[in-house]
Amino acid sequence: MDDGLVGGINHATLAVSDLDRSFAFYRDVVGLRPVAKWARGAYLVAGGDWICLSLDGHARTGPHPDYTHLAFSVEPARFAARAASIRERGAVAWKENTTEGDSLYFVDPDGHKLELHAGDLESRLAALRVAPYEGLELYPETAAGAASAGASPAGPVSLPAGSGTDTESPMEVFKALWAEARRSGSSAHRNAVCVCTLDADGYPNPRFVDLKQADERGFVFCTHLDSAKAGDIARNPKTGIAMWWEHVATQVRIKGTCTALSAQEADQHWAGRPRDAQLAASAFRQSHPLADVAMLAAEHSRAKSGAEGKAIARPASWGGFRLLPEHVEFLEFKENRLHVRTAYALVENRWRKSLLQP
Repeated sequence: MDDGLVGGINHATLAVSDLDRSFAFYRDVVGLRPVAKWARGAYLVAGGDWICLSLDGHARTGPHPDYTHLAFSVEPARFAARAASIRERGAVAWKENTTEGDSLYFVDPDGHKLELHAGDLESRLAALRVAPYEGLELYPETAAGAASAGASPAGPVSLPAGSGTDTESPMEVFKALWAEARRSGSSAHRNAVCVCTLDADGYPNPRFVDLKQADERGFVFCTHLDSAKAGDIARNPKTGIAMWWEHVATQVRIKGTCTALSAQEADQHWAGRPRDAQLAASAFRQSHPLADVAMLAAEHSRAKSGAEGKAIARPASWGGFRLLPEHVEFLEFKENRLHVRTAYALVENRWRKSLLQP
C-alpha cells in the first residue's frame, strides 16, 4: 500500500528573464556544475541535487518581500572563500545571518533569494535543543514508520525551554549556544571573545578578537603573526578564551594549547575578510609603536591607492591560530545565585563531564 511519503526533493525550477545571464551566474558565481543547456532552459547540479533554469516572460523583476529562498550547502572550511568569491562578483545581499552556522544571503539577477549555508539539519536541531524557538515541537524519527505500519503516529515531542543535550563533547553545546548568540544577540560584535595569553613577564595579557570558527578541531582566531599575542603564544602556547552571552545568561571559559593555522587555512580566512579589514591588516603592524595618530590615515590611504582595482594579497605576517581545548566550562547564571556550572575536561582523549559548585 502506498504510504503517501515522497522520496525527497527532486529538483527546483527557477523562471529567468535572460537565460545566458542566469546560466553564467549559477555556474560562475554560485559554483554549480552545468550538465545541459538549450534555447529556453538549462540544468545545473549542486552536489546530488539539480536545478532547472527556465526562460520565462513572466519571470520576476526583483526580490519578493517574503522569506522564501533556496539554500546551497558548502563545507564549513570552504565557506569563507566561496562567500568572498560571491561578494567579489557583485552579488547583492538581502539579509544578515541570524541562524546556526555560517550563511551568506544574496539574490540572483532576477531577484530569486538564495543562501550559501555551512550546516545541515542535524546541526540546526542540535542548536534548537539548546536554545529552542518559541513553541518548538520536535517529532521523533519513528513517527513516519508508525504511520506507514497503520499505527497511530506518535505525537510531537515538546522541548522545554532551557533544556540541553547530554553529550560527551562540549562542542555541540558550544556551537548551539554560539549560533543562538549570533541569531538573537543584540550586539554587533557577536563573535567577540576574550583571548588571554601570558606575556614575557608572566602577566595575563587579555584582548578581544573575532572567533572565526569552532568545531571538534578547536577554536580559530586570526591575527598578525608579529603581534604581541602571537609572540606570547610562541613563548607559551597555553591560552585561554572567555565570552559572555547576555541573551542566555551564560559564561563560557576555555583553556587549551594553540597551534598555528596552515597557509591554506589562513588564505581561506583572509578571503572572507571585508576589503577594509584587508586594507587595515596590510597597512598596519599590530602592537608596534605609533609615532602619530595621523600616520594611521596616511598609511591606510597609501595601502588603498596601491590596491586600487585589484585583489589584496594576504601579507606573510598575517595568519591565525587554533586553540585545541582541554577544558571547557559553561556557567549558566541564575537570579537566585544558584548558578549552574558544567565543566568538561579532556582526559586521555575523552571528555569527562562534571558539575561544579557556583
